[in-house]
Amino acid sequence: MSKRFPLTIFWCAQFAAFAEVKESKLSGFTIEHEIVLPGSPVEVYDAVTGDISPWWDHHLSEKPKKLYIDAHPGGGFYEIFNDAGDGMLHATVIRADRGKKLQFTGPLPFAGKVVDFAVTYDLAPDPGGTKFHLTANLAGQVPDGAEKAADGVWRHFLVERLKPYLESDEYKKRKASPVKNSSFIAPSGERVLRHEAMVNGSLADVWNACSTSEGWMTFMAPVVHMELKTGGLFDSNYHLGSKLGDPGTIHNTVLNYIPMEMFSIKVGLTEQFPERPRQAGTLFAVLTFKEAGAKQTLVTISMLGWGSGEDWDTVYKHFDRGNAYTMAELARRFDRGPVVWKGEQK
Repeated sequence: MSKRFPLTIFWCAQFAAFAEVKESKLSGFTIEHEIVLPGSPVEVYDAVTGDISPWWDHHLSEKPKKLYIDAHPGGGFYEIFNDAGDGMLHATVIRADRGKKLQFTGPLPFAGKVVDFAVTYDLAPDPGGTKFHLTANLAGQVPDGAEKAADGVWRHFLVERLKPYLESDEYKKRKASPVKNSSFIAPSGERVLRHEAMVNGSLADVWNACSTSEGWMTFMAPVVHMELKTGGLFDSNYHLGSKLGDPGTIHNTVLNYIPMEMFSIKVGLTEQFPERPRQAGTLFAVLTFKEAGAKQTLVTISMLGWGSGEDWDTVYKHFDRGNAYTMAELARRFDRGPVVWKGEQK
């Protein structure tokens, strides 16, 4: 459904000694659609933010490398064309209230014209799942026929793309928790703390995210320095505004690696941990990477070198929680885009 309204504005162009006033007739319209979608408001909100490539099928490049909405005020609706980072900012998020409302503004398909879309997604619980109300206001140098075309495109997105996607096996697979705890006791009696995550990214991209300083800083911590070489440094600090060497800096060491397959690190414990495990220096971690299909990679982290006793149990529980969280953040980084470090890490 759409409503049209006229709008006239005068532009004045002045060039040196020559001046001319031209009348530019602008116009605008409002589109509204409402649909009941399967899933809770939070689930639907998560599906229409982050990686939207499974259902949003209108883009400038034939096969964009990434298509996502970074759902926080000031975040972008991005289309990334290639590995070089070429791309397009289609819109900017002005309000993000998970499970309730999303608003963004931008030219969308009318880049290069004086045109602006103001789009609002309103979400509310419904007996059938989520009542999803779209309001799209457009004003500017609107091409002839744009009203009907835009109304049809939004209907296509909601009815023919988003709803079937939320009902699909692909979505159910993506929605499932990406992290699995597969810890076990080795024949020697030693504990092996293991977590696995299916990441929606190519082997090359996931390897890059986990083997470079820049990659780690897109999901794990705001300050990271990693040298992928035998004996290389792997230092990090989770506190925003800190630098390496400040209190809280974690010092790990790369032990060995096989490109695109694995690397292992000696784990350094900070002063927050009990003295005996800290002094033992026996903990190490092995990360493995395996291609698991089209743009999917299985990442596994295994930690070994545990001692016994209450103090060691404290360290084990810390890394059980921490490794699961880091693996989940890695998966989210490929689903929703890189983290924007704006607040103190908890």
